[in-house]
Amino acid sequence: MIKDLKVKGSSLVLKVGTKAVIKRLMDSKGSLTGLQGRWRQRHDGDRPFCEKGLTDAVTLSESMLITVYVDGVSPNLPMLPTVNLAEVLHLAGLGQNLMDAAFTTVIARKHYNNEIDESELGQRRSRAIQRLLNQLNSELGEKQQASTINLGEITIAIALDYLAFRLPEVNWKEEYPQLQVWHCGVTSRASFQDTAFA
Repeated sequence: MIKDLKVKGSSLVLKVGTKAVIKRLMDSKGSLTGLQGRWRQRHDGDRPFCEKGLTDAVTLSESMLITVYVDGVSPNLPMLPTVNLAEVLHLAGLGQNLMDAAFTTVIARKHYNNEIDESELGQRRSRAIQRLLNQLNSELGEKQQASTINLGEITIAIALDYLAFRLPEVNWKEEYPQLQVWHCGVTSRASFQDTAFA
């Protein structure tokens, strides 16, 4: 059982003990944005799932790893369903790659101004963003919205939001209207609406 839960920077610190409730955890960089749920004890034989391998305190430090942990101990439908796990992880990888390319572009501009976009690395990041948008548009543009949501779809929707917010000149919503329809379907869900930035 989880006794204490704290967010320090982009890390989640867990102490083993009693149940806790997560309302909305988020650090200044947006880690854990929108993760909600109730921690509960799961059993595997005699030992609770969340006690396996945990000592007094464990620190989890990457959003994706924290999400996997939350998914593993949450009573909600899994974000990593075993029935189509490879597809979900494929989509999560595309979303993470898009976020990484967008984020490193923003950080490079902060340190070196917009001239960095003309460098070899700047051009590679720009091409990567376009390649990923093309791939997402072809894979998701005609996809029907399911009643459940998975980690891949969450990751992609957040990456697209970040791209629109931090790099509006990419103009992905106008360039990829089918992808925009998909994105609107995902972000219209209550879980996204309840955790949207004002």
